[in-house]
Amino acid sequence: MASAPTQFFETSKLVIMTGEFLSDKDLSSYMSTCRALRTLCTPLLYRTLQLDTLTRHQKLPLSLEELEAWKRNINFIRSISLVHSVLDQYYPKELAVVAALATVTTIDRVLLELSDSLSPDTATSNEPATADLGGDLSQIKNETAITTASIPSITHSVIAPHAARMTLQPNNPIPGLLLPPLTNLTYFHYQYSAVEHPSFKTLDQNANVQVVQIVGLLRQSPHLKIIHLHDILVRDNMALEKFTRTLSVYTELKTLVLDIWAPDSWSDRVLAAVFFSCPESVKVLRIGLQSYIGESRRVAIAARTLEAPLLRQVPSLSNLAEFSLSGSYLPVMEDLLVMLEYIPNVTTLCLPRIRRPADVHLVGQIAVERCPNVRNLAQVSCWEDDSLSVLVPVFETAHFYNRECVLTLEDATVFPWASTRLTSLGLVIDLGEMYVPDLDWEDLTQEEQATLTLLDAFYSQIGVLTSMRKLTLQVLIGSEEEYDKNDFYIETPAYRKRCFPGMLKLGAGMRSKNRGWLECLSGLNKLEYLHGSFNVAVGYEECLMGQDEAMWIARYWTSLKSADFLCEDDMLVLVIL
Repeated sequence: MASAPTQFFETSKLVIMTGEFLSDKDLSSYMSTCRALRTLCTPLLYRTLQLDTLTRHQKLPLSLEELEAWKRNINFIRSISLVHSVLDQYYPKELAVVAALATVTTIDRVLLELSDSLSPDTATSNEPATADLGGDLSQIKNETAITTASIPSITHSVIAPHAARMTLQPNNPIPGLLLPPLTNLTYFHYQYSAVEHPSFKTLDQNANVQVVQIVGLLRQSPHLKIIHLHDILVRDNMALEKFTRTLSVYTELKTLVLDIWAPDSWSDRVLAAVFFSCPESVKVLRIGLQSYIGESRRVAIAARTLEAPLLRQVPSLSNLAEFSLSGSYLPVMEDLLVMLEYIPNVTTLCLPRIRRPADVHLVGQIAVERCPNVRNLAQVSCWEDDSLSVLVPVFETAHFYNRECVLTLEDATVFPWASTRLTSLGLVIDLGEMYVPDLDWEDLTQEEQATLTLLDAFYSQIGVLTSMRKLTLQVLIGSEEEYDKNDFYIETPAYRKRCFPGMLKLGAGMRSKNRGWLECLSGLNKLEYLHGSFNVAVGYEECLMGQDEAMWIARYWTSLKSADFLCEDDMLVLVIL
């Protein structure tokens, strides 16, 4: 006889698989089968009734008698999944069936996926839009997840009015979305998912619909604690005012994640208005601001005349523990410094690329003074220019530092660590065209000797971080211009010893022919995770870690759990391991 765990997993799988091929006539026997299976294995974690009418074009029972039969036999079903194309003659009736099933007190979740590919209003869309509306199961039994597109008047009958969670991911705007008052809603997630990277034109056309729809949904849910809004375009003062006024009333809000698009001419105003509209209760604030040049000259001039918010009238965000600012918009130093005054207790700080490169270091120094409790520090950017060559100093209190911007060896070694208590470090290093031949120290050129000196200083500086648990070293191995999408390699002739696995070989130091810097990291005996960079197109033995290195690691890095040197799929600029 099969063991209990085997029975459990096989039974669960059987219930889900049989539900997929369920027809109307088999419903009664299916329920009986489930009841019989339930006696063998209790409880079933996932009891799912899945109806797929998108491919088999089956009709759901529509009569009251059949509906009552469903409700009588559904006592142990916890999840219902319906996939169906939007057909006018069936759609309202099917929604009514699902709405009736959602009222059954034993059902925790109803998932409805409706493809609108047959709808004349969305003929260009092939992916179903989604709207996930769920309930907090500690307070209410019903949790409803709905995928709908362009028939908002029907969704009112499906949504549980006591739902605590809602996720909307429409392929197209849902104008006039009618929802019941969701007064118990505590989680709201909206993401416009028409395309992976929405174009400015698409966003601009739907801007008013988006903002009005979102503001309308937010205003009827005064108890929201978590808000995620993605790909939202705020292009005029009226939309910005409605949006920020709505945000300011949430006295229970704890997490606010925003991904906003705004015209470049007044992105600074959008950033300031959103930041200073946050209620004092916010603990996590992440703002991704994408700026673009697309407005007419008349709109741009009008935007410049808008009054700035009265910043000094805003109370301090004393509860804010995490603040992250990212995106293509480059804030000026003055804006960042004002914001830092209002977040004195922040512990996680993510700084963006700053408009004037000379200000980067100054911002870091002032941030140390105004935010003394910072433990986690990061600087993010995907741009490659001179503004990335300035290092933000690590705070004395920092335990985590991650820099996705590219550093040269000179910039990475110009400052000593302000904190040697770092437990996690991530760096991206540009080694340029570094190539050092296997010659004695005296036979090297002055430039080659300087390169080795910097490399030795770099590894020695990392070696003093004896509390390190996670180390990520990435190497810039090429540019997009060097990358040929038709080939699986990057043409970088002088690469040989530029990858970190190669330079982390055992050796006799920089003055020897057999150079290696692995010994510099012998003090990292708490290291658990090591991630390096490696170009798989380079087959030189100098770039590989051999048996001697493996034995050394086993001896000195006794806490090591993972060391990854296998390339991921993304070969454009960085090979990250």
